[in-house]
Amino acid sequence: MKIIIRSDASNEPNFGTNLGTGHLLRMNMLGQHLKKSAKVSFLTRTQENFDVSKKILSSENIIKLTNDSLIYPNSTNEIKTIIKQKPNLVIFDRLNTSIQLINVLKKNKLKVISFDDLGLGSTLTDITIISLFKTKYKNKNIHCGYKYLILGANKVKKKEKKIFISFGGYDHRRLCEKVLKKINFNKFSNYSFLIICGDDAYKKRLELIKKEKKITNLIIFSRTKNFLEHLSESKVSITSGGLTLFESIRLKNKCLAIPQYKHQSYNIEKLTKLGLTKKINLMSNINDILEETLNKNFKSSLIDSNGMQRVIKLFKNRNLL
Repeated sequence: MKIIIRSDASNEPNFGTNLGTGHLLRMNMLGQHLKKSAKVSFLTRTQENFDVSKKILSSENIIKLTNDSLIYPNSTNEIKTIIKQKPNLVIFDRLNTSIQLINVLKKNKLKVISFDDLGLGSTLTDITIISLFKTKYKNKNIHCGYKYLILGANKVKKKEKKIFISFGGYDHRRLCEKVLKKINFNKFSNYSFLIICGDDAYKKRLELIKKEKKITNLIIFSRTKNFLEHLSESKVSITSGGLTLFESIRLKNKCLAIPQYKHQSYNIEKLTKLGLTKKINLMSNINDILEETLNKNFKSSLIDSNGMQRVIKLFKNRNLL
């Protein structure tokens, strides 16, 4: 069986994807699982602002293209490129698939699955899984809920005196920088802070602020393979409303969340009502809130590590694998 996973990760927003690198990372996890019984390849943009895709995926899994425009989302070129690969199954992870895209693929007898897809195409797939957003469609092929989140397999570790800060692969609101400037690190001198940002240029910018403020209890990384390990060891996570927030909750961290994008506000507000996180903004007194959070017990997590198994079961029940 031949499976193509179609997803993108951009160094910057508004290049046809506002999903961030976390979505391609989760598709990579899904791909690694599906490789046990199928040939899995990725169709992803890799040039200019999308070169981060090559850092996330194994190069041998990426289908080589001469031009990224061949797979511009919902374009005729994208349809032709996918069909040319002759897959049995196509998996999309993006905010908006079109009716034309899914219709043509289905007419060519391809099975289609999409993740967190709010487009009209989501109503025509074999399965659409909405784990992060709220959709207005209620078709039988659409399955919703946090139980379908594909998250890491790292076990919960004994919590150290660490505070984890990360706002995604591309921190377009410069939230790391703004939070870094607002925290009184001397007040939390018995804790170590860890910031994970998207690239070396941003890391240098943050290092300058660290030097200016004479902060001694902070380490800054620009991406790291030990992301989930650092996250699991931390007591508190300060992050946005993407997949890192859900990983933090799964790993039983106390969470403070600031939305990067409008659609993240929905999840943060819902999770705040469930007692799993606390929504803050840049006008908040972060030092007082952080101190309160360190002394507060959040509710036990309703989010687990079994999303992958539930997703695979759905696929098998529909004879897609």
